[in-house]
Amino acid sequence: MGTLVLDAAYMTLNYESDYRETGLPGLSLLDDIAAEGQGYYRYPVTEQMPLLPRLRALVPGNNPRNLQRAHYLDVLRRRGTRLPPGIETEWALLLMGGHGGVGHVDVFRDDREAMAWYAAPNTPQGHTGQTLGHSGLWQFLRSQVLDEVDGPDVPVWDDVLGPTPSVGGMIPKLLVAMAPEGAGGALYPPGTPGKTDVLLKVEPPEYPGLLALESLCLEVHRTAGIEVPNWWTFENDGLRFLAITRFDRPKIVPVESLFSVIATGNHEVQSMGDVMLEDLGGILRILMQTVDLAPDTPQALYQRFLMAYLTGNGDLHMENLSLVGSMNGCRLAPVYDPAPMRAWPRHDLVSAIPFDGAEYASQADVFVKLGHNLGLSNTQVHRAIERALDAVQTYPERVSDCLGVPAKQRQRLVMLSQNAANKLRQAIQ
Repeated sequence: MGTLVLDAAYMTLNYESDYRETGLPGLSLLDDIAAEGQGYYRYPVTEQMPLLPRLRALVPGNNPRNLQRAHYLDVLRRRGTRLPPGIETEWALLLMGGHGGVGHVDVFRDDREAMAWYAAPNTPQGHTGQTLGHSGLWQFLRSQVLDEVDGPDVPVWDDVLGPTPSVGGMIPKLLVAMAPEGAGGALYPPGTPGKTDVLLKVEPPEYPGLLALESLCLEVHRTAGIEVPNWWTFENDGLRFLAITRFDRPKIVPVESLFSVIATGNHEVQSMGDVMLEDLGGILRILMQTVDLAPDTPQALYQRFLMAYLTGNGDLHMENLSLVGSMNGCRLAPVYDPAPMRAWPRHDLVSAIPFDGAEYASQADVFVKLGHNLGLSNTQVHRAIERALDAVQTYPERVSDCLGVPAKQRQRLVMLSQNAANKLRQAIQ
């Protein structure tokens, strides 16, 4: 595709002329347009945004439970790599593991590493997967997630999974391959022939029952007619897992978060707090004039916000909303992270995207006016709300039946969901 150059002020992607002539997708939906006629895309780097927005997803997030970041930093230290806080460390992490992640973009140190990566078979010779139980990988998971003292040697991770990126967020996640529906309980490197590529979430002890609730929310979203990937849950030796099939595989398609798209188009957007909920309608209208975005996107986006409000998902931020496809045809990605985090009081947000509270009469009013802001008519807003209310009719009872979730969290989530439903009903009467 091109060559990345990082200096003190900018990160620049210089596109290869041969690649531009192929018509294949560029790095981002919007830098495709910026690069036309000049052959490059340049982005000013800052402490808040040390990499091109699209490349942030290829660097393990800087949070305590990110499995890859802890491992990669340890490997880099063993190599004697200098790791000062900021851009240099993020750059080193990008070059080390910025390939094999979600979407179509891979980053390598040089062409030699890229050719070796693509020439190698997906599965190491004779490798049959790491079966859950007493394997080195299993010990690593337990040591990182359950804070057990004894962990495996460093080579275990690379031998099993290779240097693949992770996915951000508070919950530990791995990109792995498994047998369909997890048969046999073995983990394989992503792309292993005959296996299913999944995003594997590991439940941390501070959120007991979270993955059971997320599985329920995936089912409720499907009931509402919203596209969700296939998924399954399982337990093994004290750990709980949720495996979500990757919608960017086996056919590799571009996937980009809404935050990345917005930040690429507007360099003043440096964090998710820089975009208000009230801005989304105007942003979407500009985007629909710029790229070939599915015409039902406003309705689909609105339905996701309604379901988040009704199920207690206050964590629906712009990195949990993504677009699939290129500028010649894209749409909202399936729902992939509907965890109802409001069940835990420390995550009690009505919306992870900030809004001007003074403009609204109630919480429900926020979501009614959001529909109008997205360009929907009164009739469309009311129909969307009624559809969402129908989908969550049995949600409180089903939450109560999730016995693996502490009673306080179940009771809290039931109360939040019922209150949200009542307020929305009143808002459209």
